[in-house]
Amino acid sequence: MYPDTANPSFGIFIQREVESLSGYCDIRVISPRPGWPGNGMASRKDGAIEIFYPKYLPLPGPLFNPVKGFWFYLFTKKVIRKIKTSFDFDVIHAHRVYPEGFAAVLLGRMVKKPVVISARGSDINVLSRSFIVRRLIRYAIKHAHAIITVSKELAEKITALGGKNKVQVMPKGVDAGIFFPMDKQKMRKQLDLPEDKTIVLYVGNLVAIKNPQSLIDAALLIPEEERRKYLFVMVGDGDLKRGITERIKKENLEDCFKLTGRINPEEIPLWMNTADMLLLPSLNEGMPNVLYEAMACGLPVIASRVGGIPEIITDEENGLLIDPKDTLRIKECIIRFSQDKLFAELIALAGKRYINDNRLLWDENSQKITIVYQTLRN
Repeated sequence: MYPDTANPSFGIFIQREVESLSGYCDIRVISPRPGWPGNGMASRKDGAIEIFYPKYLPLPGPLFNPVKGFWFYLFTKKVIRKIKTSFDFDVIHAHRVYPEGFAAVLLGRMVKKPVVISARGSDINVLSRSFIVRRLIRYAIKHAHAIITVSKELAEKITALGGKNKVQVMPKGVDAGIFFPMDKQKMRKQLDLPEDKTIVLYVGNLVAIKNPQSLIDAALLIPEEERRKYLFVMVGDGDLKRGITERIKKENLEDCFKLTGRINPEEIPLWMNTADMLLLPSLNEGMPNVLYEAMACGLPVIASRVGGIPEIITDEENGLLIDPKDTLRIKECIIRFSQDKLFAELIALAGKRYINDNRLLWDENSQKITIVYQTLRN
């Protein structure tokens, strides 16, 4: 999971972590890509960071999940050996427990290096439901030297899977040089958005687990005359995009919705600063960085009471919590932020204060991870 020229936003949160860590460590990145291995291995340099994109034969669908960890190992062990000839690294750090973490454990045993795994959420919350994959996840957790996770809720699940005494909770961070409050009207003019509408923003992949259809459901509950005062902006792409587009047309909601598709990551703070609120209606989450980013931009947030989200959002204090399937509650939260400007402003201020008080910045996160590396090295 790492961006490339074809997918500039794929794994962007990992890229930001790596870029921050590069101020403390010398790093090489391996990001496998589906394709024909005989076509060679692409690589590029991003400043001081060299990124390798080895090809692997893709295995379609969840049916092959039980072999994907070993598959990643087979198609990355050659590049690990190649890197080691000129760069005698100290630690392997994998992002996601499965399949990447499982493969990293095998690679670590091959080159005799300690392995750190970052658990992201879906690897533990979704993939572990499979009996076979759950056993492979247990293996990765058992043989990893340290596990980093973003929430207490995930840490408890990892502990139950055998990670006792090796899991550490480290919430990710925000780049304060990018995500900060800007002039809303100026940003709306720049992005050609109406200045007189309440903008409800969704940022994320258009996939089932993120529950983006709930924006349409909520919009339909708002009386038509009132609905014209809103614009629902959906930033992202995914396999639900076509169905969402068709439903918006079917329900005659074209004037109320704008789908941007995939955008450059650098543009996300601009879109956040056009909005009146962020809506994250996910069915499951680890600890979504988009919440931190929105809060840093001074945007009041509405988010699902799932995963690690209640660890950072206290209902009615620094955000509003929802049941992602409770469309009526979602609609009520949207209207409340829209009509009670003072309440929305106080929530936004509390959110920004939470980011500042808890030092949820990439540099802070990188220092903590570097300590983990140094401990294993010693």
